[in-house]
Amino acid sequence: MKNSFTLSMGIVFLITILSAKGCKPAKENRPSDEFKKVTITLNKTVKIHAKNHIEMSDPKNSNVIDSLLKTGVQRGTTILWKIKRSSGIKKIDSIYPKTENHNIFKENPSKKFLSKTFKFVVPADATREEEYAIDYILEDNIKDSTDPYIRIEE
Repeated sequence: MKNSFTLSMGIVFLITILSAKGCKPAKENRPSDEFKKVTITLNKTVKIHAKNHIEMSDPKNSNVIDSLLKTGVQRGTTILWKIKRSSGIKKIDSIYPKTENHNIFKENPSKKFLSKTFKFVVPADATREEEYAIDYILEDNIKDSTDPYIRIEE
């Protein structure tokens, strides 16, 4: 009797595990394949009216001047900021929100270990659009900042 009960419980346990493995989480706040990972590239520095600016790119925009770049993402998207080798940029110091609302940037993007790349995952409750700052250092050690945007696409 005890052996058949143990065997029955084992079968029920196995069926439960197999059933759970086949379930998938709701797609509600998951990005589509197009938005799972978005890379923003800092391509090169340019001077406009004696001020440094950065030509930046994302999957939908090429060589846009920093403050004009509005990168569209979905909730749950991983955003990476990378520096192109010939950009004239030595490193990114930090990335942080410029507004007090924090519609998207609930926390600051973090630097990836042993890399010049910064990473951020868009939270599930992110809304609208937010301006953020990228503090960077040029190859000649001049510190500067730029201010693009992240926009939530429904």
